[in-house]
Amino acid sequence: MDLGQLYQELCGAARKLGVEVRAEAFDPGLSDAARPRGGLCSIRGKQLILVDARGSLPDRIATLAGALSQMDLESVFLTPIVRATIGAYQPTGDQVERSFRR
Repeated sequence: MDLGQLYQELCGAARKLGVEVRAEAFDPGLSDAARPRGGLCSIRGKQLILVDARGSLPDRIATLAGALSQMDLESVFLTPIVRATIGAYQPTGDQVERSFRR
């Protein structure tokens, strides 16, 4: 599967969960190659995944997969490569613990 198709499959997984994926051009001062921005957020009670439209395709895939890794995917059919990609971005126990300290 090529990266473009993988990105589309990840967007489709979000849609199946009722989550909108929105690609917006982020302020370059807020995002760089070392710190890509975006991810899962909640606006007015609705979940949304924001992706930096200026980011590289691998960065956009990482943002989507990381956001989806925070969601319950048991009820959604995903191809093995899509499920593996999301699994690769699941936070480790140490990352989860640090996020609560912020």
